[in-house]
Amino acid sequence: MALPPVALDAMGGDRAPHEVVQGALAAAEEGIPVVLLGDGEVLKAAGGGKLPLVAAPEKVGMGESALAGARKKGSPVRVGIEMLARGEASAFVSAGNTGAVVAASYLCLKRWVRRPALAAVLPFPRGGVILLDVGAGADARPEDLLGFARLGLAYAGVLGWEGARVGLLNIGRERGKGDALRKEAHSLLGTSGLPFVGNVEPDWLPERAAEVVVTDGFSGNLVLKTLEGAVSAFAPGRVESWEEVGGALLLGVGGVVVVAHGKSSARAVQRALRRAWEAAVASLPDGVARALDARA
Repeated sequence: MALPPVALDAMGGDRAPHEVVQGALAAAEEGIPVVLLGDGEVLKAAGGGKLPLVAAPEKVGMGESALAGARKKGSPVRVGIEMLARGEASAFVSAGNTGAVVAASYLCLKRWVRRPALAAVLPFPRGGVILLDVGAGADARPEDLLGFARLGLAYAGVLGWEGARVGLLNIGRERGKGDALRKEAHSLLGTSGLPFVGNVEPDWLPERAAEVVVTDGFSGNLVLKTLEGAVSAFAPGRVESWEEVGGALLLGVGGVVVVAHGKSSARAVQRALRRAWEAAVASLPDGVARALDARA
């Protein structure tokens, strides 16, 4: 049975709607079914008339609060997440307001964990590193970081990464480093039975000191954006490879939700749609849920 299309928030992001629509058209040429969500007339003017459209004219501003944005039932975010919940979409992708996407997912989708996390697979020369949380929520408790570790290991298992290890992002390698959150999380991870290697400093990420690295969403988002900026400034030839990241997957919910960078180009949107489609074909949420159960 054919999967339903990927629902795309075509109005979200700094370069919407034109770049987003162009990314959708490129993905459609690959054979990925995409439906555009937004203001129909605006999307047609941007070249989206060749793709299926679902009217979702209500706007969610980048500066709006997460809950206010999620409650806008006529917005692309809420419409897309509800389509996903009803099985009318195989995945949802947005480069818009991250908080609204996460809040709508909380409202409309099942949750496998107390605190889902956005996970980005960082493309280093020595291999990918799963960093989470990179922005689903700014704050976290020590037990949330333990939950992120379990989510990250489950995701690594779905990706086929054998023997994945967990590291805790911190300002130093020694056990007693960091703030209260990091110190308590270190104790929890160290007694959890998970393959925990200890603290990982940011400059260790490219060395793949651990395949799964956990932190709170505030510091994780800072690290992600710092890496993106460094690549753009010092290694412009690798910008294209970083665009291949496409977006971060919201792990721990009962559906494929991908949050793309607000500055996403058409290429990055295309990659985000590809990542979402591949995750849907692989039944990623179910695979993560099974892996979590196996570790319980």
